[in-house]
Amino acid sequence: MANQEITLNHLVPYMKNINCTVIVLDGGAYKPTAHGSVYTLRVADISGSINATIMYPDYTERFDPGDILKIKNASGVVHQSRLQLGVNYRMNGECKKSGEFCMIFNELPNFSDRVLPENLRDPRDQQRQGPPSRGQQRHQPPRQPSQPRGPAQPSTSGGQMRFSRKLLGPFVGSLAKKLDYYSQFQPSSLTIQQYLDFGRIGTAANSYTFLKNELLVRLANIMQEFTLLPPKLLQMPSSKMVSNWYAESFEDLLLFEASDASPEQVARFNDQLTVVLKRHAHVVETMAEGLIELRESDGVDIASEKGIQYFLDRFYINRISIRMLQNQHLVVFGNVLPESPRHVGCIDPACDVESVVYDAFENARFLCDRYYLTSPSMKLEMHNAVEKGKPISIVAVPSHLYHMMFELFKNAMRATVEYHGVDDDLPDIKVYVVKGNEDLSIKICDRGGGVSRTILERLYNYMYSTAPPPPRDGTQAPLAGYGYGLPLSRLYARYFLGDLFLVSMEGHGTDACIYLKAVPVEASEVLPIYSTSSRRNLTMGPQVADWSHHVPGQGNRPAQS
Repeated sequence: MANQEITLNHLVPYMKNINCTVIVLDGGAYKPTAHGSVYTLRVADISGSINATIMYPDYTERFDPGDILKIKNASGVVHQSRLQLGVNYRMNGECKKSGEFCMIFNELPNFSDRVLPENLRDPRDQQRQGPPSRGQQRHQPPRQPSQPRGPAQPSTSGGQMRFSRKLLGPFVGSLAKKLDYYSQFQPSSLTIQQYLDFGRIGTAANSYTFLKNELLVRLANIMQEFTLLPPKLLQMPSSKMVSNWYAESFEDLLLFEASDASPEQVARFNDQLTVVLKRHAHVVETMAEGLIELRESDGVDIASEKGIQYFLDRFYINRISIRMLQNQHLVVFGNVLPESPRHVGCIDPACDVESVVYDAFENARFLCDRYYLTSPSMKLEMHNAVEKGKPISIVAVPSHLYHMMFELFKNAMRATVEYHGVDDDLPDIKVYVVKGNEDLSIKICDRGGGVSRTILERLYNYMYSTAPPPPRDGTQAPLAGYGYGLPLSRLYARYFLGDLFLVSMEGHGTDACIYLKAVPVEASEVLPIYSTSSRRNLTMGPQVADWSHHVPGQGNRPAQS
């Protein structure tokens, strides 16, 4: 037994020389004693969880939830009539961190919750039992309301699969192995210039060879993070639908994993990309429905909301990047026609910014007139600081710029009309476009009354909208009321190292600013990478406040990741 590892369900009182591998669930705390410090924490393996006590360690570091620990020469100790895993450094016990895990789970049975029979209790407990102190009451594990469990059964292959499903969420079996493999690779960040150059001189075979692997890498990186979402969200019908779409698309693309770049294979690949694009056409709305279902069921706690917000930013920018790859390939090497003969795939080498601004404004104005029967006008000022007197053009994806402008115009018009009323003379929306050596800057200024700093920082939250929730009968425009307009627009700006942020004066109006890279070789894709850092951010519990007050508006313009 000394050299063999056991699972926690085999642990019995007073067992010696226990070796095991566990995952930290609760970082616990140090407690000073007359003989040295004692570190208590909660750990788990595939069979269940247990309270652990590390006695007199020769270190003072804390373990974090998700840390993997290798424990040697431990014992089964009894404290207050309950079984614990004891590691005593003075008895050659050892506990070392050997890695980090991708998910923290608390659903497994806690063996320390069970009250042991009288004959297995530590006699010393009877002497020092007495009524527990408030501190003891606070730190004792909660009693389970369920009926008493029988003895723990040895782990079987079925138990192993049950554990795997807890860890891998919606993705299991051979699919999970492929996800593990491809998520080890970082996605390749491309610049707009690289997209442009390859669209001009590349071949269908080379594009196919790159895409069949790159799409799997980008999908795997975000699908691994999908498994770390709160279990309640993953159980929502709409969330399950999205995860199934991604799993199905990943498996479809795996069919081309080892295939050559023959014309026949490329043609089949193009057909498959078209299927994937159609399958994922409503991912944004469906994921939004999943959040609505979650709110309507049990609500969302603050810690989960932060993790969901962090994930969705990465999830949607990953989606933008995947669709960019697919569309670019299908337009250049497939049967999809470009928006203009001048375009190289989805990219306009000389995007007329003024034309896109007017197009977005007129379409937003049409919606405003239709809803409010009135709309404000626009005053546009253009300034080319690089080529004075010439129209402003950049290498860009026109559909991305249009999406941002259209959303900001809708918000500005709605705020202006609702603040001033339909019978008043509405102040103009002023737009300034400036091209510099590095940046294209666009500012949209309205006099729609603005918003407070408290509201301003919530405008990028996927679970917040200033509009009423959308009806579920399809009678309203897509995304209206979901609260996704601004967050997604900011992601379109950041996708190629730009940015979007708001400056608001409550009682007056709001300025929306867009920055885009004016130099195409500097406009690199910003892509999420599945890593230890992302796992921590997704599974992090509630944080203890380190300031006396929360300052509204801080974090409204987060640092570029």
